Amino acid sequence: MPEILTDRTNEIRQVDRTTTNRVLTAAVEERAVAQVRADCAGWELVGGAACIGEDGSHLILELEHADPQTQTILESSPLQLSMEVAGIQYCFETRSADQTAGVEPGVVRVLRPTTISLAERRRSPRRRLRRRSVVALQASGPNDGWHCTAAMLNLSPEGIACRIPCQDAELLHIGQTLRADFRLDPSAPALALNARIVSITKGGTLDHLVVGLEFIVDRTLEASRATLREALETTD
Repeated sequence: MPEILTDRTNEIRQVDRTTTNRVLTAAVEERAVAQVRADCAGWELVGGAACIGEDGSHLILELEHADPQTQTILESSPLQLSMEVAGIQYCFETRSADQTAGVEPGVVRVLRPTTISLAERRRSPRRRLRRRSVVALQASGPNDGWHCTAAMLNLSPEGIACRIPCQDAELLHIGQTLRADFRLDPSAPALALNARIVSITKGGTLDHLVVGLEFIVDRTLEASRATLREALETTD
């Protein structure tokens, strides 16, 4: 089985720009501590960082535990941040600013997002995969010639979220049906499930989008539910 993080993720709902600005300003005033995840060469670096300031289009983070190697990874990898502000959990994807000259050790300057997401606790388990998992997507219907390989971000019995290059996502739209092929383990048979696009949002990198897919309830899904649930519940 692939290694699966034991913390449950949340239902994601994007908030407007006014709310985003208010929350980020409050995060700096409170010196809110964010959990930072960096996806680097197929594995994750997870750590804490305090929001200590803002600089126009950037947020300034002070790492709880920093060393030169960690700082280099954070400055060169897509980042996922989650933090609690006024008792509410928020999350967003970003990346380090291109120019970091003059920033002191242990401090990382990241691009300030134009919108962030509200994380609401979901009823069913959904967990992020620690190892990089690949999902092959293929369209049906008018665009049945479309296909691409995506990075799976998380998985639940109800659906998956994938990071897709923008050039591959140009023909996608909410409500479109795709077939998702993936493996939960390198030695396990591939699962091929029909899924419907429920969200398309900007990712932490300029050339990628995050696509949320909800599995379509059919015979194939029903036959695969036990396998999916076993993978998700093993770490409980």
